[in-house]
Amino acid sequence: MKTDIQTELTQALLSHEKVWANEEKTILAKNILLDLVEKTDPTIIGLLLGNDELKRHFFVEVNGVLVFKLQDFRFFLDKHRINNSYTKYANRIGLTDGNRFLKDSSDIVLDFPFKDCVLNGGQSTEEGEEIYFKRNN
Repeated sequence: MKTDIQTELTQALLSHEKVWANEEKTILAKNILLDLVEKTDPTIIGLLLGNDELKRHFFVEVNGVLVFKLQDFRFFLDKHRINNSYTKYANRIGLTDGNRFLKDSSDIVLDFPFKDCVLNGGQSTEEGEEIYFKRNN
């Protein structure tokens, strides 16, 4: 089942030859499309800007300038990747921060609930001397 945004994206990209996986222009080559968008290809960005629905969904206005929301576009493509498949579920399993997969992110923090402890690494034996540092507040 195609969403309105998928239909609008398909219609907007019909005039571009490189982003289609077949000659009938029924299957979108999403990896090529994503590569062109990441390189800010002026033709693709122009086609997206030419459609009001796509413009509203994937662009934000900042001080009179339209800024492309690449993370939203990438997440949209990942979410709607499977077209001719045997499953109705998404093709990626993983953790997300709500907008993107953690695998695609480089700013991941390992956070501990006890802030007054220090984690020592490099243990060479099973039995080691446990050292606790306690902060007096």
